[in-house]
Amino acid sequence: MPGTREAPSIDSPPWWSGFLCGCVVVLAVLSAHPFAEMGFIDDWSYIKTAQEYARTGHFVYNGWATAMLGWQVPWSALFIRVFGFSFTVARLSTLVSAFFTVWLFHSILTRCGIHRRNAAFGALMLGLSPVFIPMAASLMTDINGLFIILLCMYMCLRALYARTDRAAFCWLAFAALVNVAGGTVRQNSWLGALVLVPTTAWMMRSRRGALFVGIATWCLSGLGIYACWRWWQQQPYSVPESVFAKPVALGYFPGYAIKIALCFGLLLFPLLAAWFVPIGRFRGRIRAGLIAFAAFTTAWMIVRYKRGLLDGAELPWGIGDLVGAQGIDPRTNWLMLGTLPVSLTTGIRAVISLCVIVSLVVFFADLLANRRLSESLHNDSPHNEANLLAWNDLVTFIAPFSLAYVCLLLPRAFHFYFYDRYFLGLIPIGILLLLNLYQRNVRSQVSLLSYTVLAIFATYSIAATHDWFALNRARIIATNTLAADGVPAIHIQGGMEINGWTEINTHGFVNEKRVVNPSNAYRSNPPKPKLPPACSFWFDSFTPEISPRYFLVLNPLPCLANSRFDKVAYDTWLPPFRRAVYIQQRPQ
Repeated sequence: MPGTREAPSIDSPPWWSGFLCGCVVVLAVLSAHPFAEMGFIDDWSYIKTAQEYARTGHFVYNGWATAMLGWQVPWSALFIRVFGFSFTVARLSTLVSAFFTVWLFHSILTRCGIHRRNAAFGALMLGLSPVFIPMAASLMTDINGLFIILLCMYMCLRALYARTDRAAFCWLAFAALVNVAGGTVRQNSWLGALVLVPTTAWMMRSRRGALFVGIATWCLSGLGIYACWRWWQQQPYSVPESVFAKPVALGYFPGYAIKIALCFGLLLFPLLAAWFVPIGRFRGRIRAGLIAFAAFTTAWMIVRYKRGLLDGAELPWGIGDLVGAQGIDPRTNWLMLGTLPVSLTTGIRAVISLCVIVSLVVFFADLLANRRLSESLHNDSPHNEANLLAWNDLVTFIAPFSLAYVCLLLPRAFHFYFYDRYFLGLIPIGILLLLNLYQRNVRSQVSLLSYTVLAIFATYSIAATHDWFALNRARIIATNTLAADGVPAIHIQGGMEINGWTEINTHGFVNEKRVVNPSNAYRSNPPKPKLPPACSFWFDSFTPEISPRYFLVLNPLPCLANSRFDKVAYDTWLPPFRRAVYIQQRPQ
């Protein structure tokens, strides 16, 4: 048919190939024993909204969610209605989404011409990532938002290579409809309808009526998104967040941007490591330059390490929230008082950082110095395969979405509170590009080295997630110990998740100044007990109902007094293997 785009020949795997990848990820998450009856990062607020929806059938926000939450609320409320309320039951709904996210990504890879074995590797690399496993064990919106993005991408691919115009336009319209409805869970997911769908329509422009359908779906999507946004603005205790914000310390941003890029390279390292295997093909000045760069970087790190000046130059490069908080960087702890023990020493982090940096240099050397990217564009590469999605089509398909996604993240990067879990929307793009390039220009199958690195990453991700939940279970035991002794919850400083849950159960909402509905919700100067700065918690201003007498801390703090309560010891899978939560009290 005229205007029909030739689909890449798909190395069609059996249906159970992607299914098994999803099962592996679910088993990996469950093996971490992610069960604790308290909040995990921000999901205490979302779980409360789901609990209220299960009870009343209405959305009830509590002054903390900056995401609309959308279908995630009735979806998790369904689990609560069926199995009864608990934090674990609410979070099981995300585990279902995680399973289908991995399966869906496997299908996207195969539809782009990636080999069955490589597609399985890519799907597992996403699902076993240190930013995926902990999020899959929570009710955070990241996994559900990623699922909606990948679902839109899958439907757009079906539209792009549909055999008939009618099928193509139906897939395109359905992709926009599902994305507008599904994107309510996390607003950056709407980039599917706003960017992916019109990009696909432009690529289908040789089909008669494709541009009209693309423009119509884009306009209707915009109206639907605006209606959802207006509804969200009118909800009591919703927290509107502006995309545009005045940058701070702009002169330091270039260095911070490099750190963000290195952290992204760390998350893609299992696949970047594959470029170490064919490194012997580099000749002459290129090989000498790579060796000189590796030697110089190694020497620089050793000198900085010996002088104690390496701080911040090694992973996670100051990009915290998940990777840093999982026993790597104690500075990223912001969930409770005290300092997290470090599982990876500075020397180990420096070695891994060096490997990531060198792998990135080798990767770009392979593209630029050998001009293989240019060769692949003309289908002249000796490793080029007919079943791969054309490089021009692939870049045209994902580049606008990737650019828009990065632009949405820039305001947070300008304010230096960029979280590693924000990469979840870009990791599938990176995996797809790297697998396409590797399969096209290097080898047909991912090397054993990459599988080894992936296994190490997965093992660490599972162990670190287990240790995080083990800490939370210890915090629950400590809180219950105080409650059994008659200490009210409002007199316990248990950390952000515990205090946030106490505040919304006591007062109905947290004290967030960005809440504009109702206008008198925010209390600018709530009375709080005077504490030394080292014992003041950043979240205190959000919880005016809490007047702490007892404090749960990661290590004894000199600004607090010891209490008559014993510490709560717990075991971890990463060193140090024996840790404790301490119960201290406010000094007299």
